[in-house]
Amino acid sequence: MRSSRLLPIILCLAAAPLAAQLPPLGVPRGLVRIELFGSAATADRQWVNGQSTDLGGLTGPVFGSVQAPFLAEPEARIAALLGDPSYRTNLGASVGRAQARVTAGGLGLAVGLSNRLTLLVRVPIVESRTQANLAFAGTGAQDGTNLASPIVGTPAGQAAANGFFTAYDAALAALSGQITSGAYAGDPAKLALAQQTLADGTALRDGLRALVSDAATAVPFLPLASSGPGAQLAGRIAALQSTLATDLGVTGFTAAAPLPTAPAAGYEVPNYATAPDGPVGLGTFSPAKQLSLGDVEAGIALTLLDRWQESRGGLRLAAEVLGRFPTGRVARPNDPWAVATGDGQFDAEFRIALDVGGPRFGIRATGGYLRQFAGTVTERVAPPGTVFALPTLAAPLRVDPGNELGGAVTPFIRLAPRFALLGGAEIRHRGTDAASYASTPLPGVDASTVTLGTGGTRVSFVGGLTYRTAGTRTGDRRTLPFDAGWYYEKVLDGRGGRVVRWETVRFLVRLYAQLW
Repeated sequence: MRSSRLLPIILCLAAAPLAAQLPPLGVPRGLVRIELFGSAATADRQWVNGQSTDLGGLTGPVFGSVQAPFLAEPEARIAALLGDPSYRTNLGASVGRAQARVTAGGLGLAVGLSNRLTLLVRVPIVESRTQANLAFAGTGAQDGTNLASPIVGTPAGQAAANGFFTAYDAALAALSGQITSGAYAGDPAKLALAQQTLADGTALRDGLRALVSDAATAVPFLPLASSGPGAQLAGRIAALQSTLATDLGVTGFTAAAPLPTAPAAGYEVPNYATAPDGPVGLGTFSPAKQLSLGDVEAGIALTLLDRWQESRGGLRLAAEVLGRFPTGRVARPNDPWAVATGDGQFDAEFRIALDVGGPRFGIRATGGYLRQFAGTVTERVAPPGTVFALPTLAAPLRVDPGNELGGAVTPFIRLAPRFALLGGAEIRHRGTDAASYASTPLPGVDASTVTLGTGGTRVSFVGGLTYRTAGTRTGDRRTLPFDAGWYYEKVLDGRGGRVVRWETVRFLVRLYAQLW
């Protein structure tokens, strides 16, 4: 999956059999192996630079324009009206939860050309689903929902704002009429005050209307009336009303500033981000779901050394060389939670497995290298994990995912002649991605933004239970092998970049048939 998506996952691991299985990688000469496999992986936590956090990265003491970049432009306009460049949107402490689930199932075929060389292909079907929610604790908030907003407001809030601005307009019109009629002509100081009040009041009204109720420019969130910025705005309006009524004889404008009185609700942020006529244009917030063909893989397995007997153990060494094709579906750029069903580029992988053991105990050691080639995909050019990236940041990118190197050590014990219990550890390291624009660059936006934190190392526990019959030959009669297994894997630790804490269950059934 692409580095700029929320949930980096190596889908080939969800589709392929676990490397620590006891059955051989190859197939005896003249046999075809039919492989049925499936997996279910779930996650709701991740490590970011070694720190454990929720999967969506939405939990924190402050929720503002850093977490939701679409708030930056409204934030700047509110700061300009306040005359305070340090103003920052703060919706308070946030509590976010996201859970991802990736299920895969499919069919594999392997043909033994000789006792050492096997051709194989695997075809997965992958479904990804992500569920997320966002809530605010109400603590520390200095901003709330603009109830007059045409997108996240309410009819009552819009009516209240309209009433406020109707009274405001009437007061300014009355003041302008007083000036025009010469009501202050005999008092130059009062005339100057009236003219200045009209200019200042008009500028304040226009700025407020643009932020509060204008259909094209209203912001989704405003300072709370009880906050420092809210009190500053309310104080300016109260001072204007006092000057009009006390010094200039214009009465009737007494309405309070249309500012929110309660912190925002968590659902209002996603509602704004996914509004069809809104500026953010996300397709959906939650749930996100994709079902499609995964990345098909094909290759060869080569048995380098085979001195293994099912009843006695021994020594066995085999290798696989695989090519993985971009037949899956990449993540949608307008879906912040999308988990791809394919990588979107060609991959080549080399794996090697060594089995050493006796009649009851043994160990499988595995290693592998994954070379991921560059591919072109449309991304919103923002750091990985940015849920609310703006649509104006979408651009075609040429992304070269980081290569992966890993290994596992898995001891096993035979519980019975055909059953084995295994458990061990795997470590896997992914290099940092590289990215460049595939067409015209976005002004001032570096394509490498999508690669921030994409490298990382994860350590996983792997375990399972396997069943195997090796097949026998008695005279002209031959019984064919049969393999089955149930496997469990959990990521225990992550270092460097973003590492998702996947918990995965897999099953595998292998049936054999005679070809020649």
